[in-house]
Amino acid sequence: MFDWGAAAQLVTVAISLYGVRKIYLEMSLTSRNRIREEYKFAKEFLAELRGESRLDPFLREKGCQAITGDSRAIPEHVEYLLSLQAPSQALSQYSPGKKYLEHSDDAQSVHGFAFKKWYRKVWVRALLKGWYCTVTIFFGAASLWIPPLANAMFQDKHRRFIFALTSFPVSACCTFFFLYLLSRVASAELLMTQIRSGSQQGKGKGRRTRLKRNAEFAG
Repeated sequence: MFDWGAAAQLVTVAISLYGVRKIYLEMSLTSRNRIREEYKFAKEFLAELRGESRLDPFLREKGCQAITGDSRAIPEHVEYLLSLQAPSQALSQYSPGKKYLEHSDDAQSVHGFAFKKWYRKVWVRALLKGWYCTVTIFFGAASLWIPPLANAMFQDKHRRFIFALTSFPVSACCTFFFLYLLSRVASAELLMTQIRSGSQQGKGKGRRTRLKRNAEFAG
C-alpha cells in the first residue's frame, strides 16, 4: 500500500531543500553584486582622491566615511590606511577599533594614529581584555547552568520552561556583546601593529632609495 504520509514528508523535504538552495544562490548573488559595487566606488573615489585636481573637503570626508561604512571616520586616517599593503584588512580593523584611537601629532603617534590617553598603557588594555574575556566566558558558561537552576527554583514545568526560554537569549546576547567589546580592543591593537609595520617598511624603502641615489651620484 502506498504510504501517503511518507510521500508528503519527502515532498516537504524536497521543497525545503529547493528553498534553501534558492536562498543561498540569491545571497551569493547579492554578495557578489555588493562586492562589485564596492570595487566600482573604491576605484572612482581613489581616482578622484589621487587625481591632480584637489577634491572638495566635503566630498573627501563623505567618501572616506562611505568606504569605511563609519560616519565618524577621520579622513586623514582613511587616506593613510588606503596606502598600506593590506588596506582592506586595515579598514576592517579601523571601524571596530576606532573607539580606542584618536588623531594625534605627539611623539607617541604613528602617522597621526595613537591610542587615546587612557588606553596608551599596555597593562590597561591587557586588563580591559582580561575583563571582557572573563565576562564572556562567564555568560557563555551560564547557559549550562540554566537547566539545573530552573529545576532548583521551580517545581512547575511551565515556569521552568519560561525561565529557560527567557534566560538562554539573555545569556547568548551578553556573551556576544562582551565578545564584540573584546574584539574592538584587539582590532585597535592589530591596526596599530600594522601601521607601525608599514611605517618601518616605508622608512626602510626610503633609506634604500637614498643609498641608491648616493651610489649613483658617487658613480
